[in-house]
Amino acid sequence: MTQSLANSLQLKLILCPVNISGVSAIGTKIDSHTITTLQSRFGGYEKKVEFWIARSITHFQPQRQLMIETWNIPKNIELADPWFYKPQRVDMLLGAELFFDLMESGQVALGPNLPVLQNTAVRWIVSGSCYGQGKRSCFLVQLVKMVERFWTLEEVPFKSVLTPEQERCEAHFIDNFKVLETGRIRVKLPFKDSPYQLGDSLDIAKKRFYSLEKRLDKTPEIKAQYSQFMQEYLKLGHMSRVRHIALSTPHCFMPHQCVIRPESSSTKLRVVFDASCKTKCNLSLNNLLMVGSTQQDELFSIILRFRSHEFALTADIQKMYRQIEVDPDDRRYQLILWRFNSNERLQT
Repeated sequence: MTQSLANSLQLKLILCPVNISGVSAIGTKIDSHTITTLQSRFGGYEKKVEFWIARSITHFQPQRQLMIETWNIPKNIELADPWFYKPQRVDMLLGAELFFDLMESGQVALGPNLPVLQNTAVRWIVSGSCYGQGKRSCFLVQLVKMVERFWTLEEVPFKSVLTPEQERCEAHFIDNFKVLETGRIRVKLPFKDSPYQLGDSLDIAKKRFYSLEKRLDKTPEIKAQYSQFMQEYLKLGHMSRVRHIALSTPHCFMPHQCVIRPESSSTKLRVVFDASCKTKCNLSLNNLLMVGSTQQDELFSIILRFRSHEFALTADIQKMYRQIEVDPDDRRYQLILWRFNSNERLQT
């Protein structure tokens, strides 16, 4: 939408600088956008639409007046723009996201080398090209076609196209997830390659643990927080002791370490488990797992939505990722070593 039209309609503008590229990668800087209701002047059609505000969209269209006396436009047809044949300023460019919403059944061919009349939700529009004397082509007069001919404003996608691996990962989830009686979800790990490829992981996990234990002994305060975190993990049932593990079957021991966040209001210290640690065959657990698609919206879309309303609410699901259970058959791939006292034996 042009700045002049937005001003004349007294629309409320929302500041949001963004660069838009069009034909030949020519960039245009847009400083604001607005949300308003698009309505047919004949009534009946209404749609809330977001517009980016630009100084201008393109030159007058068509570039010269069209001679339509011989076009034989049916008299009973109401044109969305009865002055389409006169050069006029383009005030508004509708994106492809509205195309199928506007199109309706009904089309009238005006003849060879002439445009067609297309029925839409806002009445009939003239679309296509025509040829006059010397077969000089006239410019397209329908706004949807101008999107292809001049410049494109791309809509932020709701969801990106999935890669083959992401599709397999989603299919694996759909085939294997289970809703428990407690309401929680239970899932299986999405292996893309056989877990039998995993090498020995116990030795590196032991070395990493002993190194961690020495560092914690030098910082009693952090050690106490670490132990408290692990005790809570165990008490909540988010991990459990393993009495016996068959080392001849596929499994994986994950080293762990802590991340300290002094600014956090809930958990100052958090333990993270390293599933990217290589086993003796130079493969990690993460190497064998599929990576699913990103589920949250793009940050750009979130910011726009956040700025569109007067009030915004935020919430936190406590220990969100731990609310999803791992299938018991797959828990052997998420083993860790720990002991609360250095005099104790290492526990799995």
